[in-house]
Amino acid sequence: MKLKNIFYALSLVFALGTFTACDDDENNIPLVANPGEAAAGTYIGTWTRTDTNGTATTTGTVTMTAGSDIYYANIALACDDASWNMTGTGWDSVTNISQADEGFVLVNMSTTNGLGCVFYGRIAPADAGDQLTLDFTKSVKQGRVTYTYQYNFVGTRQ
Repeated sequence: MKLKNIFYALSLVFALGTFTACDDDENNIPLVANPGEAAAGTYIGTWTRTDTNGTATTTGTVTMTAGSDIYYANIALACDDASWNMTGTGWDSVTNISQADEGFVLVNMSTTNGLGCVFYGRIAPADAGDQLTLDFTKSVKQGRVTYTYQYNFVGTRQ
């Protein structure tokens, strides 16, 4: 008798699941045809570098241009104490970029990309100010000592 009740309860659950429906997505976000072109521009903002000696900030830029493929972008980073250029045609020298909601996500997982380390970034939607955030950790060996620096950039498109 218990088995029969369990069977009826499970049948009822499955039947209710059959008649449920998903709402239409009310947040129809238009896709851009070329994320690299849509995110291109010069972002001016603040670089923050953190290491064992503390934190230092300086102004700087990130310049992004469309790459040879719609999901690639070329990036040049510059601040007072350093600059890196990640442009080229090889897969390791360009940044992968894709649409995320109404903004964009960018990443380069290669350590031979001109920066020498993996980096991640996000561009907020235009209605949120076109703000770019970019993060990476870079290790530099000087003699027998390796120094590790955390870099963070926050800037807006000009």
